[in-house]
Amino acid sequence: MKLKIIGALFTLTLLYAGIFFFSNKAPQKSINGKDIMQHKEEIKNSKKKGKNNKQPMLITKEELKKALEDKDGFIDISIKSLKAKFGSSISDIKNQLKLIRFRNFIKKHYPENWKKLFQKIIKGAFPDEAEKIFKLIIKMDEYNKWLATGENFSGMNYDEIKQALSDIRKSFFGDDAAKIWSEESKIDTVRDTIAILDKSTDTIDEKLEIFKNTVDEEYSTEKETLTNRKYNLATSFFNMNSVQKELLGLNQDDRLDKLNEIRKEIGYNQQEIEVMAKRDLKREKRWENGLNYMKERDALAKTYDGDDLDVQLNELREKYFKYEANTIAIEEKSGFYRYNRKRIFGRN
Repeated sequence: MKLKIIGALFTLTLLYAGIFFFSNKAPQKSINGKDIMQHKEEIKNSKKKGKNNKQPMLITKEELKKALEDKDGFIDISIKSLKAKFGSSISDIKNQLKLIRFRNFIKKHYPENWKKLFQKIIKGAFPDEAEKIFKLIIKMDEYNKWLATGENFSGMNYDEIKQALSDIRKSFFGDDAAKIWSEESKIDTVRDTIAILDKSTDTIDEKLEIFKNTVDEEYSTEKETLTNRKYNLATSFFNMNSVQKELLGLNQDDRLDKLNEIRKEIGYNQQEIEVMAKRDLKREKRWENGLNYMKERDALAKTYDGDDLDVQLNELREKYFKYEANTIAIEEKSGFYRYNRKRIFGRN
């Protein structure tokens, strides 16, 4: 039964079910213990202040068990959770867009009939707003597709990119664009700028200048926020495929220097840069060692098999990884090869 596929995900949301899929346009952050504790603290503080804000409904274990066994139970629980989460605020266009993550959740776990299932739940929860929600989500899908495959912005400066983004948003959403990308949507503007920069043929330095200008303007009154988020900002920049491609083309010394420059521009202080530089150098050596191991490993696998191969591989792992050899062996037995995964300079 397909419903069993979602068992693990539902287990993670026992204490926070009903709101786990309602973040921004796409799933970007999973629920963790810190989020749950923060949520509990917010409820506690709200009670202290005498507020009567309606809190999201928590799904009981019994309801979850029933939902796993019966699709109708899942539909009913979803409708109740959506109503409890949004109530009368569903007319807010931003709240309507938050339903995209719920749509994606259903699409992933019910690929054959996700559309009918999603429509049934939304119509059940918000009959008066359902059609508007469906049309809005389609528009956002089209906009995100444009971001991924649209025109090239190479050679544009920050102001030109900002204007182009504003124009394309208005062409998709009309006057609603101002509501969607209001002051509260700073992260969306940064995200969209990253998508544009990743497609451009500009150099790393040119991308970094535009990225910095975007972040500085969006958070012009929140310098402390920028300082606290510098790790996330650096991660977002390093995650760009085009940035990784250029870093890969540099020799080791130039690449390490470039990583330091990027972090400095994003807001790392000198002490932090020195700490990260040492970490980068260790990563370079570890990857070089790991990739050499994989080459020899592949050669052995072509020559030996069975117990003979196991003996050879044990010796090879001892040669390259010393005290980590047993850990590498356990990983490989489970099918995981850490040096076959994607390398992201500045991150791993």
